[in-house]
Amino acid sequence: MIKKLFLFLVTACLAAKVSGQCTPLVFSASNAQHTDISSILELNIETDFCADGSDMNSDQAAFEAASNFINARGGYCRLIIPEGGYRVGRQEHMGGYFSYAPANVLNIQNCANVEIKGIGQPVLRYDEGFHYGYFDETTGLPLTDAQATLISVDAPGQNPANWAIMNFMINISYEKANNTYFKISNLVLDGNVHPGQITLGGKDEIQGIQLAFDGIRIWEASHVTIDNVTTKYFGRDGIYIGNRTDQKNVLINNCVTEYNGRQGLTIAAGDSITVRNSRLNNAGMGEVASIPASAVNIEEEISGQKAQNIIFDSCHFEQNRKGAIDITSGFGQGKGFFFNNCTIVAMKNPESPVPGANNGNVAMELSLYKKIRFYNCKIYGVILDGGNGATNPDDGVHFKKCYFSDCYHKYDATANAMIPVAPYTHSTVTYVTRDDHSSDYLKIDSCNFELFYKRLWRIVSNPATPAGISNTTIKLATPNTYSDYVNIGIDSNATFNNNTFFYYYYQTYRHVANGTTYESPYAISGINFWHWNSNGFYPPVCPDTIPGQQAAAYQALNEQHTGVRLFSLYPNPAINGKFAVDHHQDGSGRYLLMDIGGHKFDEGNLRPYATTAFDYRHLPPGIYLFRVLHGLDAQTEKIILY
Repeated sequence: MIKKLFLFLVTACLAAKVSGQCTPLVFSASNAQHTDISSILELNIETDFCADGSDMNSDQAAFEAASNFINARGGYCRLIIPEGGYRVGRQEHMGGYFSYAPANVLNIQNCANVEIKGIGQPVLRYDEGFHYGYFDETTGLPLTDAQATLISVDAPGQNPANWAIMNFMINISYEKANNTYFKISNLVLDGNVHPGQITLGGKDEIQGIQLAFDGIRIWEASHVTIDNVTTKYFGRDGIYIGNRTDQKNVLINNCVTEYNGRQGLTIAAGDSITVRNSRLNNAGMGEVASIPASAVNIEEEISGQKAQNIIFDSCHFEQNRKGAIDITSGFGQGKGFFFNNCTIVAMKNPESPVPGANNGNVAMELSLYKKIRFYNCKIYGVILDGGNGATNPDDGVHFKKCYFSDCYHKYDATANAMIPVAPYTHSTVTYVTRDDHSSDYLKIDSCNFELFYKRLWRIVSNPATPAGISNTTIKLATPNTYSDYVNIGIDSNATFNNNTFFYYYYQTYRHVANGTTYESPYAISGINFWHWNSNGFYPPVCPDTIPGQQAAAYQALNEQHTGVRLFSLYPNPAINGKFAVDHHQDGSGRYLLMDIGGHKFDEGNLRPYATTAFDYRHLPPGIYLFRVLHGLDAQTEKIILY
């Protein structure tokens, strides 16, 4: 009898909600449960605020009611969003201050200790029929791009009456007190910028559409955690962070941003921000593309506030229209940007350029900001450096134990194979000092380069603030020669220590020091030059395809967030038979050293997360195999001893 009564009540409640009889919870100052903030109050978007969750009807009113309740209480709430689909958004043609004025979906302000938690992974999607861009304030019709350029948010004659904005799906702003927290987890946020789903207006011919249309905005709020959240198809940014420098600790973990118009992530200011195990891909590759159309843009734009102490760990950046990482603009006061164990891919320049000047697809573009570090990263694409004016070695841009290449394969389901992605437009494979600036105290240490199509680099530095390259192996397999004043690479005033270059006998590397030009192979201190097809050294090959089961293995590696291998070894070739191995796993690993025929010369154990030095001066010069076994996983690398 009790079970039947319970089922009857549940059925009645659901029927009441569907028929419009559900009444949203409203905060009452006379209700002790509403005003007691000694504990966290759990709320449910469906049972407390009458959301439908069927992806059939608009649930905007329910989310606005939830926002109003949480704000009136000052926070101290956990909002549960059950699994389902929620259509959201509200926008009206005003014909006044804004041509189309929006409402945020979840708008949390002046609160403390708020958690927004999805069960399963519910989808919040903007409804169809909204407007974004620049429109005639009277008729509501789209302006031409030429008209939009005159009144855009970036124009001297800006006119908000012509703007159609969407604001933010989730807005967390103005924390109520220090040492509070905000959590957002287990959600898919969809801006729904698709053909037929949204009406796009005119765009600025230089800037694109820079109007607010973001998945999540964090504004002056510390101790924020965003976990297992996808933000996709928003007109501007997937996530935007604009904190004061004294507001610390934002963690973005296990998240995905993709197909957002301007950036996956914008950091306008803030301290101690960590992005971990996340994928930031396809910025500017949807219906909207606004500069810089990068996965990440760190650009100080809040007066008096800095962006500093920002960490990206085990993240993946790929197929962003303009670039993967952009740290170039704004006030340029902050420093301390760390990229560890990341995969950064920027290959062929997209067929459709970003509005304004387009220098081609780049892995990263750097300037102004100091102390930028890349450790154990895989980098496919060119790096542009506008100079940061470093006055001491610690403020320079440093790369350590990184792998650089222009050979990158992407899984093709039709062919069931890994297919190479065409190289980018730039002629150099990696580092280019641009705009006649200098790469002050640039440092490349214990890195590996494998180049198949492009030249090496053009690095400009000053004798007083020289770039330094050490313990690095460079394999130049491209057979091309170039008609301009360099061949495979050029630097000015860089210092070299314990490096090895492999290249063809007819190629030249050029080094300029204090106005004097030195050319390979014999006149540059700190570089050992070796020619291919001599002494048993042969150039590596970028495969045309990697078929079958190998493709599945490569695909699995590519789909990991980290792309980190079991171990790294350096330098390669080993100098005087000596090299080191970094073990990247938390358990011990078994290593073996063999020749090409499989004859074993050495074996032993690698300690967890340890660096082990090896000395094989007693072995004859040649090509060997270094293999590490870790549980069911194995990795083998060729190592050249001489």
